[in-house]
Amino acid sequence: MTFLLINCLGAQSQINLELFDKNKNEIFAASIVAANDSLDSQVISYTSKSKDGIYRVDIPSHIKLDSIWLTIRHVSYRTKKIFVLNKSQFFSIELQEDKNLLDKIFLEAQKSLIIKGDTLSFDTQSLQKQQDYTIEDVIARIPGVSIKQDGSISYNGRLISHFYINGLNLLEGKYNLATRGIPATAVEDIQVLTKHNHARIDQGRTNSDKVAINITVDKENVIFGSLKGDVGIPFPLYNVEATPIFINKKFQNLSTTKTNQIGTDLSVEGNKLTPLDYSIKAISQESITVLKEPNTTGQAISEKYWRDNTSYSFSNDLLFKNDQSTEYKLGLGYNQNDNEFLSTTNSTYFLSNEQVVLNNQSQNVFDDKNFTGAFVIEENKKEKFAKNKFYVNLKNGNGSSSNLLNDQHINYLFNREQVQIENTYEIKKTIGNTLFSNVLIAQYHKTNEESSTSPIVFPSQISSTSNSESTLQNIKLQSLNFGLSSQFNFRTGYLNWNVNQKLFWRSEQLASSLFQEPQQTEVFFPFKSDFKLNTLKSNSDISTSYKYKKMVVTLSTSLEYNHLTRSEGFDSESDLQDCFLFFQPRLSLNYKFNNDFFVNITSSFNSKISQFSNLFPSVVLQDYLSLNLNPTQINKTTTQTNSLYSSYKNIIKGFYANIRVSSTKSVSDFTFTSTIDDNGLNTINAIERDNEVSTLSITTDVTKKIADGMLLTADYNFSNNQTETFFNGTLLDINNQNHKIGLKWSFDTGSWYGFEFNGNYEKGISSFAQISNSNKNLRGAFDFSFYLNSKSRWNIGGELIRASFSGNSSVNTNSLFNSSYHYQPSKKLKLRFEILNIFNINNYTIINNSANFTSQYQYQLRPRQFNIGFTYTL
Repeated sequence: MTFLLINCLGAQSQINLELFDKNKNEIFAASIVAANDSLDSQVISYTSKSKDGIYRVDIPSHIKLDSIWLTIRHVSYRTKKIFVLNKSQFFSIELQEDKNLLDKIFLEAQKSLIIKGDTLSFDTQSLQKQQDYTIEDVIARIPGVSIKQDGSISYNGRLISHFYINGLNLLEGKYNLATRGIPATAVEDIQVLTKHNHARIDQGRTNSDKVAINITVDKENVIFGSLKGDVGIPFPLYNVEATPIFINKKFQNLSTTKTNQIGTDLSVEGNKLTPLDYSIKAISQESITVLKEPNTTGQAISEKYWRDNTSYSFSNDLLFKNDQSTEYKLGLGYNQNDNEFLSTTNSTYFLSNEQVVLNNQSQNVFDDKNFTGAFVIEENKKEKFAKNKFYVNLKNGNGSSSNLLNDQHINYLFNREQVQIENTYEIKKTIGNTLFSNVLIAQYHKTNEESSTSPIVFPSQISSTSNSESTLQNIKLQSLNFGLSSQFNFRTGYLNWNVNQKLFWRSEQLASSLFQEPQQTEVFFPFKSDFKLNTLKSNSDISTSYKYKKMVVTLSTSLEYNHLTRSEGFDSESDLQDCFLFFQPRLSLNYKFNNDFFVNITSSFNSKISQFSNLFPSVVLQDYLSLNLNPTQINKTTTQTNSLYSSYKNIIKGFYANIRVSSTKSVSDFTFTSTIDDNGLNTINAIERDNEVSTLSITTDVTKKIADGMLLTADYNFSNNQTETFFNGTLLDINNQNHKIGLKWSFDTGSWYGFEFNGNYEKGISSFAQISNSNKNLRGAFDFSFYLNSKSRWNIGGELIRASFSGNSSVNTNSLFNSSYHYQPSKKLKLRFEILNIFNINNYTIINNSANFTSQYQYQLRPRQFNIGFTYTL
């Protein structure tokens, strides 16, 4: 089939163009796109090369259009669109010079926003406020941008795919190292790149909905960056951050060194924040863990109030570009986070005629060490894209949990070691006008886990004696994964086609043992296991799309084959070979009113089978509370999804609106059961019985730039989930409903004050039979800044939580306040004096409910602290 396609790609017609300016000078470095309409909705051909001053656009023979649109672009001239007959011909075209770098729209006398094609360029100085220090602070002020706690950036609800520094992708997705280390004063402008294609070979050939960000740094061939330090009481209280950076046209190097005890978790430093391409994600394997580590994470309020930590982090990333297309990148990173966390949990499980109440006081400690290394070679040419990435990740985590569970003391010790090695190779090439994309991936994962719980737990299930003192669980995991993905696009008549073949082979092993210590008798299956699973999976996907005026209809069909071979060394009856063949259709309708407003409706039907973590047959103690036994057979789940997504934006007015509605119905072969005894110990099992889960979700968000320095964002999220489960032997038909309203408002017009507010109201309702429970949580964070003069400001901030539960008339209210004074004696130096938790609040409370239980969580807070700090721009 590929041979036939390649041989039918001869050119039916060739359009030659000569481009010149008003002085009849030839114009080079232009790009010309041939498409079916003026919006470039379906690209037919593309060129950016001229030979002897002539641009040649080849129209493939399978294009049956009578006429086509040509779009001519150049950085210094006005974009020109012409409608021509689909035949061989010659044009001599004059382009009009744009003295203002045309296709740009200047807003507000300070040129804060420039729109050029699909690129939005924001002037950093115009966006930056007095309190902004890093470039992350400034990026957060762009309308449509949201930044999560880990530093991941979204634009109009979509995670960015790349982050560039002067056009180079130095950090390979670990961009929080740059956004939180590069001072805002070092950046000239911030560019939001919509419809972005990273590979040059895709440009003009592939329609993309990806978004990227590029920052332009005005410093070259010098070391610059930032230095930050804090010291305070109660002693020891410190924070040190250093980010030296060196940049020139062919070399970039960014280093970070951080350590603190002020409640800032550094485990996210160096994490990849950009999403994996689908072609890679579909054939790759994530690292698998079985046991649960001690929890050291709070909820609802900022971690600086509750995290008791000692953290270290170091990273170095360098890039060398030896020509116009080839880059070499080396990245190394290490972080260590030693966290301690105190909490109290009161949970109530409901049945029609009884309740199970659990009260647990926990003191958890977890020390996590993480090393990463990556080496990348990337060749990015117009006619070829190739990239090889070698990645190593070593992790070690150990911790403990001291609990008072229903007046019974339980101690839990935990240790985990992980090794992850992988290599990914991508290549894209064209044959004729057809683009072929291939991905090869090889992965090796190894995980060792062990836990010790004392005194013993689950004595009736795990064989024990009167001398037993602790329950031990040992896990050893290994996996090997090889994957291949290959796809190409072509066009026949009015139809666009995409063919994608994915194939992977995976071998996974688990060795486990669960016993009471000291061990009196030999351990037998299922408390001892040597499990192996080999999986061969093939997925053949073909999709076709048809465009009629402003509407595009896409039909995709996928044929997926799974072959599983599993064996258990201690129980031959668990050995099994089975294969599954799934037909998975998907229909999508997209209507584009204009470049700013579209509606998409999608319907799909998918099937999947159990993954490795749900297939091993051994009994596993996941933590001191939960004993888990997987189903004996392979679980098959079918899911039907219908969704609607609509988006509208007006970039000039700073207005963005999105709505997503999704309805999902899943049916699986097994229903899970949960049995909790009076001591709070939970046994999880599954029975072979069809289980249906129905979910409806609605998400809306609106962002509006009201005026310069004033931005308002509001969102509403609704979800309704209907499912069945067995609890303590009783079948429950459970309905969970959740409403969440959020509001974010920032106001800083450069006057004598600024204000930021970020809050939400959440209500959860759970019901089954004649029982209904609900909880309400109101959360808000505010920040007032008073500018005393051009060099100093005073800040007052705080966070509020108000939690209530329908079964209790009391309302839990928590209020936390802080204050700080900032002084800038010079352009490069800023000083600050800060007080956190002014009223020395000891703990805070939130309430959550789900299924048939409600939990009240109370977390211990850090004591009042005084900090003196500085930031210095290198």
